[in-house]
Amino acid sequence: MSQPLTTADKILDNSLILFAEKGYKETTIDEIAKACGIAKGSIYIYYKSKEEIALAVLSKSIEETKNVIFSVKNIADPYKRIAQLIKKGFKYILDNEKYWRSLNNLASQSDLKKLFEKNFFEYQNIIITQISIYLKELGIPNYKFEAKMLLSFFDGIQLHYYYNRDKKFFTDAKKYLLKRYSKDFFDVITKLL
Repeated sequence: MSQPLTTADKILDNSLILFAEKGYKETTIDEIAKACGIAKGSIYIYYKSKEEIALAVLSKSIEETKNVIFSVKNIADPYKRIAQLIKKGFKYILDNEKYWRSLNNLASQSDLKKLFEKNFFEYQNIIITQISIYLKELGIPNYKFEAKMLLSFFDGIQLHYYYNRDKKFFTDAKKYLLKRYSKDFFDVITKLL
């Protein structure tokens, strides 16, 4: 059973939806408070400004993604670790569709690009570094490049699914990535080299 949302989480979740639907610039603190069912002043207990709320929304998404990436860290077999990472990544995309759809909308708003840019690149570097470690253990020669490719696959698959709702493609993409990062695949590639 999931825990009830805290007031701070309600503020972030409702802000994300409002920012995505109305735009960051057009959304007011009054509207956020109303959506949360709290007084406007209560928001300032948790966040000093609308900008701080937007950054907290991004930070929350970064932490959740890092949790998925690091959740497989202790799986000893590197092939099983990558397979679990892929499976968890796809499950996470499906389970949090509304959240990620809104976040993608929010991140593409010109008002927030500069605000998000620094945090996003730091997040991306952490994710790529950790995936690189996983891929290096598979013996992939250009593991840093491959980590960027895997992250790009996820980003593209996620966007395609959110905008096209193509479940067959989504399922096929998952199968493709599981095969691409399997021991059998790398055994064949190694023999060819």
